[in-house]
Amino acid sequence: MNLKKYYWAYFGLYILFNVILLAISFFINFGSSLSFLTAFIAAITTGQLFVKDQFRAPNPAEKKRLLWASLAISWDSSLVLTLVALSFMAWAGENMAFLSQTLSSGIGLTIILIVLIILFLISYAMISWAYGGMARMLAAKIKKS
Repeated sequence: MNLKKYYWAYFGLYILFNVILLAISFFINFGSSLSFLTAFIAAITTGQLFVKDQFRAPNPAEKKRLLWASLAISWDSSLVLTLVALSFMAWAGENMAFLSQTLSSGIGLTIILIVLIILFLISYAMISWAYGGMARMLAAKIKKS
């Protein structure tokens, strides 16, 4: 089955939810602690779209493809946005010494790597649940009605 429609849906929803989170962050300061939820909410919504279109939850192969594509989209988007932000900071004359010190320090780099691995595992679990268990529950609810 061609899943491009759902990849694009996830991408659009992920960007939309990040923009909404950015707008809210101007009024409520919660840092970046909630930003990983945008991937989860986009996956839930994409999973609902899949179930409503197909009248079933994704099979294991489809779930795997949706999961890895969603992770790639969210992590690649975050990387691009981070690089753009760092470029603007450098262009604006911000002191980037903290970044070079952190990246050149073995301990700083190790801590960053550990945090990224933990965030990846959390993202993997949440998105997997969105396309698996949550999609199955919605499919069962649709079949009952």
